[in-house]
Amino acid sequence: MGASMKGITRKVVMIAGTFDLLHPGHVHLIHEANSLGDVTAVIGTDTIVKKLKGKAPIIPERQRRYMIENLKGIKHAVIGFSTTDFSKIIKEIKPDIILMGPDQQPSNEKMEEFVQRAGAQCEIRRLESRITNFSLTSTTGILERIKHGD
Repeated sequence: MGASMKGITRKVVMIAGTFDLLHPGHVHLIHEANSLGDVTAVIGTDTIVKKLKGKAPIIPERQRRYMIENLKGIKHAVIGFSTTDFSKIIKEIKPDIILMGPDQQPSNEKMEEFVQRAGAQCEIRRLESRITNFSLTSTTGILERIKHGD
């Protein structure tokens, strides 16, 4: 019998990212988030990613959402808003926990501001470190390897 059938509800855990060129770091974040509750992934829009990183993602936002929403451990996947202000999406998702990668922006303090602006009550957690079992745990690392042919 599933947890919801027993009257137990899992917490809503929000993760966010570009999720371009899926790699073990993404899978690690999803796995850890799933251990905390039902995961809703917010996919960065092409516009916002270009604004923040200086270049558009390789894979368009709808395709990135499709990939993420079909991974084990993801309950929902949504495309975010074209703003760096997370308060609107926090208000919509109403997470119990926001889980962020170890070096992911924004800072915990800035995320706290977004949570307050949304009028939400949730815990902000951050993974302590990157996954270390694998050498390619970032999109940048993958692109560098492709570029240099190593």
